[in-house]
Amino acid sequence: MPQVAPEWPVNRHKRLIVAGAVFILLTGTGIAVAAYYHWVSVPTAAASAAKADNLNAQGNYTQALGLLQNANQRTMSNNHKALLLSRLAATSADLGSNQQALEYFQQLNQLQPNNYATLMNIGDLAVQLGEKQVALTSYQQALMVRKVQTPGIYYQDDIDQLTQTIAGLEQ
Repeated sequence: MPQVAPEWPVNRHKRLIVAGAVFILLTGTGIAVAAYYHWVSVPTAAASAAKADNLNAQGNYTQALGLLQNANQRTMSNNHKALLLSRLAATSADLGSNQQALEYFQQLNQLQPNNYATLMNIGDLAVQLGEKQVALTSYQQALMVRKVQTPGIYYQDDIDQLTQTIAGLEQ
């Protein structure tokens, strides 16, 4: 009976790397290089975020933070960078590094402006750090986003609470 050669054990990530490398060799253009790095960063960012979530659940915040920082430096996709920045901010806050968490949320806000949750997190962290003006500005932006996103009764409690918080900060 003839022997069949074993199938080359390649997962999706490795196939993308090989395909990207072949594409670069065939075309030799800067576009190919950018495409290759995008293909490589896609599974890396998602896998790193998932692995970091598991580490966080186990209480290994420092290890998760290192993994996320490494992945954030490697990714070129804005969507993946946003995912990693939000995880970096949350992990930094879990470690008690509120200033670092605030900086990550501010980077995320620059990347994806006018996100209600990001603006609220910036405001909350700024209050904890005693940065009243940063908190006030962030809460005011969040209030405007909330009013514009879905007018009506759905977010009225959020709007009322934010209005009270802003009034308290303005005193």
